[in-house]
Amino acid sequence: MISLIIIGNEILSAQIEDTNLKYMLRRLAENGYAVDEVRIIGDEIETIAATIRALSRQSTYVISSGGVGPTHDDVTLEAYGRAFDSPMHLHPILADGIKSYYGDRINDAALRQATVPQCTELVRFGESKWPILKVKNCFVLPGLPEVFVRKFEGVLAWLPQTAQRYYAELLSRGEEARFADSLTAFQKRYPEVEIGSYPRWDHKEYAAKITLKSADLIRLQQLFSALETYFTQHDLLAGSQAPAPYIPKQE
Repeated sequence: MISLIIIGNEILSAQIEDTNLKYMLRRLAENGYAVDEVRIIGDEIETIAATIRALSRQSTYVISSGGVGPTHDDVTLEAYGRAFDSPMHLHPILADGIKSYYGDRINDAALRQATVPQCTELVRFGESKWPILKVKNCFVLPGLPEVFVRKFEGVLAWLPQTAQRYYAELLSRGEEARFADSLTAFQKRYPEVEIGSYPRWDHKEYAAKITLKSADLIRLQQLFSALETYFTQHDLLAGSQAPAPYIPKQE
């Protein structure tokens, strides 16, 4: 399981509209990874540290976005140090890269970006000269979208492969109350499949969409067939989409 952290007062105050979370959720879903929790928090070091500590314990991996620049409110790296009781130090490889980039413009503020917890690992990806920072089971990514996307794709390439997830859906002519109890019974019989139900008040062709997601294709197919039979027998079936690899889509 993967947890995600979005960090920044500017996000919480709607000063900037976050796009990184949407991008992460879509790309992780496309690649079969399950996200168990998302937290959006401000630039407060103790809050960040506590969040990192909690999520790193419950999840296989954590990915954070934001708060790794040179200014006073960029405290994410220090928070990682506190979260894992790891002293901060000037990483020689990161420092050399920053000195090379800034040249005569180098100053203490720029070098803050090379001051990381001692337990930090550098993950190389593609042809980029800027590595991804990995602290324990956490990936520390910047918030700037154009830089974030490149590094996030590097994280995806690093993550171990996971099982393909599959998706199917059924459309009901009747509102959810007409089949809610039966859907609960089906969920108990097929715990391997995640069943979702979403009403549509403004749609002429159907009143609710039932979605099925699972990495177990056989059980998903069995449940899909059982639900098709149920909705047909109750004159509720308005349409269906057979099981296929899961690709998130916009509506």
